[in-house]
Amino acid sequence: MATVYFSFNVALTNRNSFLTIAYADKVYRLIYFVKVIASDKQVKLTRAFLEEQAVERESERDESTKKINEMVQLLKLRDRQLASKTQLEQDVRSKVIIYCLLVK
Repeated sequence: MATVYFSFNVALTNRNSFLTIAYADKVYRLIYFVKVIASDKQVKLTRAFLEEQAVERESERDESTKKINEMVQLLKLRDRQLASKTQLEQDVRSKVIIYCLLVK
């Protein structure tokens, strides 16, 4: 009686060792085929997940870029307002000085 052991831990016994080997080969091929199908499905799921993540990251990057641009515009506006305020203060100081000189 012949016994054949394969890497998938299945022991097959048959009176005719040729039939046992042929059967074991078919079982081995079937298990391999199932593993290939499962691996292919996993690769497709992983690819879909990664593509979804890439789309989300791109959306987040676009949103962050938009917020940064808005902040830059606000800073520019603030700088213009500050420059305008500084100019007004200088004008008021010079007019006060002129007024004080004229009044004396």
